[in-house]
Order: sequence, then C-alpha cells, then structure tokens
Amino acid sequence: METSLPLDILTPPLDDGLALASPSVETRPGFDFILHIGMAAPRKYYTMETCAHRDGYVSRDEAGESFEHDTYWWDTYKSPEVLRPGFDVEDDAGWREERLIISLLTLSAPRKKGVDVRPSNDAGRYLCDFIYYTSLVEYWRRDPDVKAPAMFLHVPGRIEDMDIETGRKVALGLIRAMVGSARRKKEEKEGVGGLI
Repeated sequence: METSLPLDILTPPLDDGLALASPSVETRPGFDFILHIGMAAPRKYYTMETCAHRDGYVSRDEAGESFEHDTYWWDTYKSPEVLRPGFDVEDDAGWREERLIISLLTLSAPRKKGVDVRPSNDAGRYLCDFIYYTSLVEYWRRDPDVKAPAMFLHVPGRIEDMDIETGRKVALGLIRAMVGSARRKKEEKEGVGGLI
C-alpha cells in the first residue's frame, strides 16, 4: 500500500554561528511535526523515544569532548531535567493502535513479518538525546504548557537493502501515527466525534 505524503525535509544551516543563533521567544517554531531519526546500532528493534534529558551527557565525542558539566539550558532557561513530546505513545489508546498499524505496515517488507516497535524512555544521553531535548526545549521555553509535536525514532544498525526498506515503512507509519494523533486531539478539543 503506497501512500504519498507531502514532506518538507529541513536541515539546519551549517554556517558558523547561524545554526546556534537563538530565535526570539516571540517566534514560534513553524513546524507541524518534527521527526528525528537516529541509529542505535546494538538494538534489534525500533524505539519511539518518550522523553529527552537535559543532563547526564558524560560520553565523549570523537574530539574527546562531552557536555558532562554543561549547564546552559538550566542557567539560561531553568528548563526541566526531562521533557516529553506532545505524543503519549505509552498510555494513549490511539497510539497502541498506531503501533499495531506500524507493525502491520511492515508485513509487506522483505522480511515478511511484523517489526518490533516499542516505546523507550532512554534515548542514550548522547547525540540523539541531546538533539531531541534541543527540539523539545525550543517549544517549552516559549510556552511551558505547549508540548512539542516532535518524536525521535531509533532504528537498528542494520544496513542491508531490506533493512532500509523496513525502516522506511516504520518511519512512514510513525509519521501517519503522529498525524492521526494530532487529528484526534484536534477533534477532541473541537468536540468532533467519529473516525479519522
């Protein structure tokens, strides 16, 4: 089942200082949805990360540096230690259904079996967790009551063609789930019943 979704893929500019420039608080991020994708090489399953962490980045990068003693987010924004996205993939009944759909969508993948897609509350306290927190804190600092329409999908470290195809289907399924969740919330808020 092929479905076409119009997607704008945005990447941050790499000019010195430009990507790090902090937008004014009055400016709201202009994204309907944000989906980060990272590789968790040792895992054999996909995870939808349910939170991101401000602190605890002790792993060192290739240059031997870490954010172990960094306090920028706390000093500048007094941001919480843990931030969560606007999607509740663990408790929301709609998300349990969406996870099943994501798994079923992958049945036509080359492996011909459903894929293990599960929630996780540990994005790794490394680059993935840091990037995820950065997205979530940009929404939080503008309005702590508004949760970011963001998700982080960790994919297994397999690189065969069939694995890439399965990952593509999981990512598309997750995008559909994000859209469906936002639509359900909007209908609940507006008092509209029925199916999506």
